[in-house]
Amino acid sequence: MKILMFRLITTIKCLSHNKLLNFVVVISMMTGLFYSCALLGSVNYNFHNMKIATSLKNQDFILAEALMQTADEEEIVTNLKSEAANIQKIGVSAAFIRIPAAIGNTNDLINLQGLDNSVVNMTDWLMQGRLPTEIEMKEGASVALATVGFMQKYSLKSGDTISVYGKNLQLVGSVINGNLIGTVFVPYKILKEVSINNDMQYQLFIFGNQLEKDDIKNAIIKYYPEAEIVSMRNSSEVTSANKSGLMMVMGISGLHSIITLVLSIASTAIIVSGRLINDRKNMAIKLAHGSSVKNIITDSIFETFIFSVISIILDLILMYLIRGVLSNIITVLFSWHLILYCLILAGVFSLMVGLISGIIATYFNVSDMLRV
Repeated sequence: MKILMFRLITTIKCLSHNKLLNFVVVISMMTGLFYSCALLGSVNYNFHNMKIATSLKNQDFILAEALMQTADEEEIVTNLKSEAANIQKIGVSAAFIRIPAAIGNTNDLINLQGLDNSVVNMTDWLMQGRLPTEIEMKEGASVALATVGFMQKYSLKSGDTISVYGKNLQLVGSVINGNLIGTVFVPYKILKEVSINNDMQYQLFIFGNQLEKDDIKNAIIKYYPEAEIVSMRNSSEVTSANKSGLMMVMGISGLHSIITLVLSIASTAIIVSGRLINDRKNMAIKLAHGSSVKNIITDSIFETFIFSVISIILDLILMYLIRGVLSNIITVLFSWHLILYCLILAGVFSLMVGLISGIIATYFNVSDMLRV
């Protein structure tokens, strides 16, 4: 371990030379690794989304989705419970699809979803900020949660305000939507207030033992005959569908990341090898003083790792600064998981590039290099 630390410190000192060439190498690596880092951010987002979407897999519930006019949440709960005695709890939520909103100096369409307190506290979906309090939910306070992608797209943060139908909503936190269909979430009473009795897409989470889909469907139709039933799914169907869909997205992102990484390794190996050729006199001195091929390759891996970590740090900073533009392509979740993934990427990248370039460098003739 002491030997490795010594070689790492020595390598860092050697990198103080040829600053211009080192700068070119860092810029080249930044370019080569940027897309891979962005894809890892997308994988991080989808992994957390899948975790949230499948967090209810061990609970017995039916997710009923229906298009119907606005109704009081207490009324919905009372009506459905009167038809099925084994219902334990009902989480009421409804989405108003593609409604105009003022977001800073921008006007855009959003999916506004109203939630009751049961749905808000149903999963550990909060990423930043806080959840609305029970009093805020009960009173219909002008607070809102927004998805990570929505916050990134408009460069928003907790405390910012958006306006929907002239009603100002203060963003108190960012979330991953999981099983929900909204992009902005508010207390149910606010959604009812701005809906103006239009049809909305309801998502009713009905918890209980041995629930039957047909019983729930008949109960909805009995009390809301104009309702159009979109789907009725139990917990296993909900979680398996979400898991398979997100796994496919993560697989595609992972495959793209691997392909990009291979191309980056190939191009960067050439650049790093060129740097080593430029520094071949120092390498020749090392070899002449008894350094082994293993030591040369180890130094090459250390050098590449230092360059790649610097490049990835700069890439993450750049990704954060342009997150609004980047969100039009993919949603990147910034968290310590992403930093860990990127460090693993730096390690794999450095190992492969360092091995390739180090092996190439050891084929140089020492006598010829000393004459340079």
